Amino acid sequence: MSFFHGLTLEVFPAHLTNSLAQPFMSYLSSALLLGSVAVQHILGNTAATPPTSDLESFIQRQYPIAYDGVLCNIGSEGCQAQGSSPGVVIASPSREDPPYFYTWTRDSGLVFKSLVDIFVDKFDPALQDKIQQYVASTAQLQGVSNPSGELWNGEGLGEAKFNVDLTAFTGDWGRPQRDGPALRAIAIIGYAKWLISNGHASTAEDVLWPVVQNDLAYVAQYWYNKYTLV
Repeated sequence: MSFFHGLTLEVFPAHLTNSLAQPFMSYLSSALLLGSVAVQHILGNTAATPPTSDLESFIQRQYPIAYDGVLCNIGSEGCQAQGSSPGVVIASPSREDPPYFYTWTRDSGLVFKSLVDIFVDKFDPALQDKIQQYVASTAQLQGVSNPSGELWNGEGLGEAKFNVDLTAFTGDWGRPQRDGPALRAIAIIGYAKWLISNGHASTAEDVLWPVVQNDLAYVAQYWYNKYTLV
């Protein structure tokens, strides 16, 4: 456990990162259906049903394609993410010209915020596995020393990107990028709320909260600072 400016940082226990890779609850039967595109009633004519627009039809057709494409970019089983650690979101499968086979804290947080929303709408054990792997990989990344700093003083949490094997990227880059921890915390908090609502408050408190606490401590400490080139 470390401290910076009065805020507590939790070092995630190794046994919890290992346990997160395995499902820790029995599968639940879902009574929720994935919502369809909402259609407003025509004012004054509730009996009429507006025709589905071309845009709505496109969204419905594209949704499963886009969803599969996102999963394809998540390690370690994603078709485009071979060689990356479980729960890691790759920015691109391109390894040269340009080299973007890395994982960004910001991008990963945005991706898993969307995936958590989907999971909350409809229980999916396979998707839950990926969310748990993301939490575990986040816990590990928080402790990785990097050019932005360390965990003990909080500065390392602002590192923009990492190698897909959860090691530090030490090349030149614009760092730190301070929105990453906030976006990551939002994603994990969404999953924690689902755990609490479904009778797993102890898991949310013991496993997820230490990770979220680190990121929130960083946000509270550095939200007003600009990034510098390192």
